[in-house]
Amino acid sequence: MSSSESSSLNVKSVIEYHGEYSKTRCGYCKNSSSSSSSSSISTGFVAHFLTVFDYERCINNGWRRSGRWVYHPTPIESNCCVLCTIRLNVERFQKTSKQKRVERKFERYLETGFETSSSSTSTYHHHHHRQNGGDKNEKEDNDDDDEIRVFLNQRVLDAIEKSVSFVDCDKDIFNNEKKLLVQKTTNKEALERGSKYTSSACLIIAGKLKKDREEVVAKVLKRLTEEQNETKHFRVEARGGFLNFFPSSSEGNSEKTKIKPSRGMPTKKKEKKDDHPTLKPQKKKTTSKHKMFTVTVENSEFRREDFELWQRYQAKIHNDPPSKLKKSSYVNFLCDTPLVSDDKTYGSKHFRYFIDDKLVAVGVCDVLPTALSSVYFYHDPDLMKLELGKLSALYEIDFVSKNRNTAKYSLGDFKYYYMGYYIHDCQKMRYKGEYKPSELRCPTTGKWVSLDDRKTLEKLDAHSFKIVSDVDEEKVSMKEEKDEFEESSLGNQIVGVIQNGQYLGPTRIMENGAPIYHVLNASNSGQKKLRMIKQFRRDIGGGKNEFVYLVDVTSSRFSSSGDSEDDDDDDDEDELLVASPSSSDAMSV
Repeated sequence: MSSSESSSLNVKSVIEYHGEYSKTRCGYCKNSSSSSSSSSISTGFVAHFLTVFDYERCINNGWRRSGRWVYHPTPIESNCCVLCTIRLNVERFQKTSKQKRVERKFERYLETGFETSSSSTSTYHHHHHRQNGGDKNEKEDNDDDDEIRVFLNQRVLDAIEKSVSFVDCDKDIFNNEKKLLVQKTTNKEALERGSKYTSSACLIIAGKLKKDREEVVAKVLKRLTEEQNETKHFRVEARGGFLNFFPSSSEGNSEKTKIKPSRGMPTKKKEKKDDHPTLKPQKKKTTSKHKMFTVTVENSEFRREDFELWQRYQAKIHNDPPSKLKKSSYVNFLCDTPLVSDDKTYGSKHFRYFIDDKLVAVGVCDVLPTALSSVYFYHDPDLMKLELGKLSALYEIDFVSKNRNTAKYSLGDFKYYYMGYYIHDCQKMRYKGEYKPSELRCPTTGKWVSLDDRKTLEKLDAHSFKIVSDVDEEKVSMKEEKDEFEESSLGNQIVGVIQNGQYLGPTRIMENGAPIYHVLNASNSGQKKLRMIKQFRRDIGGGKNEFVYLVDVTSSRFSSSGDSEDDDDDDDEDELLVASPSSSDAMSV
């Protein structure tokens, strides 16, 4: 379709509907069907143009896009997975302690360059905040204490391994320890001197290896002191065979060791007032070691730097072979977009994450009139421990929150964050439900329900495709009957007419004596097209729409003589299953 033809549509959505198609392998749970029936059945269309308003209508009716292919899982019992569209109203978002810890770990990485796993996250600067009248929440304090102990425990074990000579059989000497070797200080004298944590690891290792206690303590203390940058928020002393850890702020005589809040991390007092994510791009480096974190939001297009990062991510994280990592695959999946808008604020965007000017992650998102829809995210596989996927979700939520009351973004209506499909049976998809309080769209009724609702969880546990609460079923049933009645009329549906390979333009089915309706209704194949139009109208929510539905009325394809393969005497109303489309199915735009 040429640009002159598209301009005559006044920026309308132009789609090529393919009906239902089947897969023998589910793209989400990777189940393969051992029987002849498919394990995954969906409905789909190719979008040549798709306005941001129409696509928002689509996602609110269970659709998602992959490049220009827009699909909708069919809610039938033979499907292996129950796919529910999930969304979050950012006005009600409350960060969990786990999400805050991920942010703090990232902030520490920016400050020190030290990368830790989620099990050994450091929260030293928050410990400092609490000393200065910060967060009083006891549960979070306990969580932070546990994290500090885990972190210090690992530092002590590393120091022991590097400074004490082990025989081969003793290298895993602590594997059977059921508790951490770093505990909160209980000794009265040590407490009075400001010690917060104590470790008896040196005593244990000296006893098990039958080595001199003072010798072991001296070597481990020396190693910890040499690696002060690893534990710079604490100073360590040895007394009586124990290692005592003191918060660096208690020294009082060294400005270098005092901990200051990161530019990207507000104090706890501010966090209580505004509990939105605190990942913010930083304009300056606060110290010579401080890394700079920036995020840019750019239009969806091919960039060599992004493509090479995607190749590394797919190869290492998903084990994709080189044959699947071609430029065409990347462009079709993550760059090519059907979304159009008169306002450049909206459409497909690339959120590009940089640390010290190095690209470390890219989030592909669709900015819609009332929502931000996350499409895909990939990152530097060498930074797995930073959990950049979780950080990007928090940043995107923050993006919606900050822009929701600006005239640029619908002035108050821009408030939802979509994360695609939630699959309760798929463990690696469960993380989407951690951004609370989320809502799920019932695949059968279209009703939005709370993911935290007990009845919703019971339905999901039972693998039900109808998760709407029982008390609302009668109301929903009445609505379905009303919608079915409205959808039965094709009168106002716009179709784009194609004949002999030429696009003739748009018309409404029942307009001007309805010639297009009679052309289609004159053959079995044409009647099948009409049924597919009805199905499409139903799948996008019924009622009036401004989609331009492409229809080929070439006489050879819609002949009633029986010469066409599509003209089948056995063609009935239920026979809508078609082959899954290939790239050649889409018209050139």
